[in-house]
Amino acid sequence: MSTPQISVRRRYCVHLAARLASYDFSSFSRLLARGLRRDKLPREFFAEVIIHCSLTVGFPAMLEGLGRLALLVPDAKPKSKRSNPKAGRAILESIYGDQSEKLLVNLKRLQPELPSWILQETYGRVFTRSGLSIQEREILNIVVLANQGLEKQLFSHLRGALRVGLKRRQIEVALTKTERLCGKNLKTSFEALATLAVR
Repeated sequence: MSTPQISVRRRYCVHLAARLASYDFSSFSRLLARGLRRDKLPREFFAEVIIHCSLTVGFPAMLEGLGRLALLVPDAKPKSKRSNPKAGRAILESIYGDQSEKLLVNLKRLQPELPSWILQETYGRVFTRSGLSIQEREILNIVVLANQGLEKQLFSHLRGALRVGLKRRQIEVALTKTERLCGKNLKTSFEALATLAVR
């Protein structure tokens, strides 16, 4: 059976996130160059991939990634983004569905300021940025979390990816590519995806 194709942008999401998660910046730079020159994807797309991945790979990796991008296309246009907690909450609810309130309560138990931090910064500032679709953002989350072995968060985002419109087979393709790129056995991730019900 042949592997179904995913869009060029989504394929880059998988490959770039896998390279960032592995801190393989040489391969990451080559991907950027190919995407910009051969596939003619805009600089903004790559910048947004890197900025979004800062949520899972951290600021140092984001800075390295943006630095590599600046070497290839130095003329970044200034872009200021204020936090929009209301829009952030709507995105969080689209991903977590009826588990949203439970998530916020659990975060508050861990640390009282976490719910407002997540709503203002993670979802209100990063997820609401233009340049990537919510499906592309969920692919980035899945790839990095699978590579990191953070199964609890991964399973939440697998379900979230289904909620925001990704097809099960598209997610399987992303996981298969992640497994190959990162050299990880993701059997439990595939098993979890097969049993997930969206509610």
